Order: sequence, then C-alpha cells, then structure tokens
Amino acid sequence: MAWDGVERRRHKRYGVRSSTVRYGSGGLLSALANVGQKYLILNISESGFKFITKSPMNQGDKLKLIIEAPTINKTPLKVQGRVIWVTRSQSQDVWHVGVEFTKIKRKYEGILKTLVDSAVLEKIDISTTMYLREIKRL
Repeated sequence: MAWDGVERRRHKRYGVRSSTVRYGSGGLLSALANVGQKYLILNISESGFKFITKSPMNQGDKLKLIIEAPTINKTPLKVQGRVIWVTRSQSQDVWHVGVEFTKIKRKYEGILKTLVDSAVLEKIDISTTMYLREIKRL
C-alpha cells in the first residue's frame, strides 16, 4: 500500500544517526528465524520506524527485529513488528518501509525510550541518497 498523504501516526518520528535494523520472519516460528543484513533506520518513534530495503516487502508482514544504535550502549533492542506500508522509490531500486512495533518486552521498553529521546535531541533528516551511501559502508 502506498502512502495516501494522510498522517495516521500516534507519535512523532525523529531521525536517528547510525542506527540499524536487521529483520527476519516474525510468524509463529520467529524464534527460529534468522535475521538478515543491516539496514539503516531513517526515523523512529515510540510506536514504529521507517527504513529502506532492497528487498520488496508486503503490507501486513510480521517481522522479528533487532535494532542497534550507539545511543543504546551496544544493547540491541529486540522487538516484533508489522509492516504498515511499503512504497517503491521512484528514483532508486529500493523500497521504503513503515513498521509498527507489535510486541516489546518490558526489559526493552527503557532501551527504546533512550533511543527515541536521543533522536529527539539530534534533529536529523536523512535523505534516500545519503542512506544508500551509508549502507554501502556497513
């Protein structure tokens, strides 16, 4: 589903520096699923985030997610999410993906808050071109 221009987010999203996500299937057997390569996160909030991938995804896909960021002191944030929207870039061969967090264990709630709070302070705007340049360095 492409974005229709209507804002539906419950929380404002903020750009994040050097934060990555790895994902795998989040279905019933998600504990056995492998997570793939790292992708840079473009923005994040208390309820979800946006990233760009070279692999097409579908709205409704359930994901097992591992988020890493310098601001969370090498403690990866392990959560589950669901793809809310997917849009193919018109200028690059990539997909923009919006993910909603669906399950966050209590022990990770503080880590997510630290990540979002640090993003609020940094006020970062990351373009697709900058993202693609940075992803090559991973």
